[in-house]
This record gives sequence, structure tokens and C-alpha cells, in this order.
Amino acid sequence: MQIKEKIYKEIDRLPIDQLTLLYEQINAMKKARPLKDKVKSRYTLHDVHEKLSTSKGLWSESVIKDRENRI
Repeated sequence: MQIKEKIYKEIDRLPIDQLTLLYEQINAMKKARPLKDKVKSRYTLHDVHEKLSTSKGLWSESVIKDRENRI
């Protein structure tokens, strides 16, 4: 039995309150997109690594300072 057939049979057995939840879940899944579809970068991972490798400072210190400024 194919997966769609199994799903359809299970859906036929669900009460209306569970069908409502299922419908909401389906809509949420349709709205969710993988991150790769949302983010279009003009830089490759190699480019980023190359740029970061030349950095002389400590990134952790910069992050800590930024967080302190927000508090």
C-alpha cells in the first residue's frame, strides 16, 4: 500500500476536531519553507571562510561587547 493511500484511510477515520487540527498543520507546513529557499547568498561558504581567516580580532569579544551594549 502506498503512503498516500495509508494517509487517506487514516484521515477517513478521524473525527472532525482532529481533522481541524490536521488542516491547520497542513497549512503551517505549506507556509514553512526550507531555509535554502529563503536565503539567497552571493557568497559561498568558501568565500566566508576565506574572509574570516584574515580577521585579526576575536569574534567572541565583539559579540560580548555588543550584548553588553544592549543591556
